[in-house]
Amino acid sequence: MTGADVIEKLEFKKVLAYISKYCITENGRNEVLQIFPSDSYEWIIYEGELVNEAKNILINTENPPIEHLSNLDEALSQSRIEGAVLDGKKISEILKLAVVSRNLFQFIKSNSDSSVKLFETISNLFVDKVFEHHIKKVISEHGEVLDILIAKGHPEAD
Repeated sequence: MTGADVIEKLEFKKVLAYISKYCITENGRNEVLQIFPSDSYEWIIYEGELVNEAKNILINTENPPIEHLSNLDEALSQSRIEGAVLDGKKISEILKLAVVSRNLFQFIKSNSDSSVKLFETISNLFVDKVFEHHIKKVISEHGEVLDILIAKGHPEAD
């Protein structure tokens, strides 16, 4: 039997579709659906250790502070363009991403005693409370620009 025959026999795509339902982001869902079995012994051992550490954190603590995030690739790309303007809703979603990233970083860091390998993976998470503060000063939870709310005398602007 060839590798493709084995993958088909094991219904690998069905397994990935099942797992992808538990992803909290569209990007994560797409990543899971693109997974292909590896024959690299080192990679398999390393990934197994990461999964084991994450499993132990879930057993010994509460759930990680993650929630559904929409796909922000386009908004993040647009934000890099000088003079580009994002609407308040997109900025509010970017703020949510920043908060989730910081909270997840802190969660993994607080469990780093039992998750050394997992702790090594968090360097790509974005952590900047000043960035979050600046957004909160000008954008409401609902994505409205606070200057507009101030002009209308809206209580959320306080």
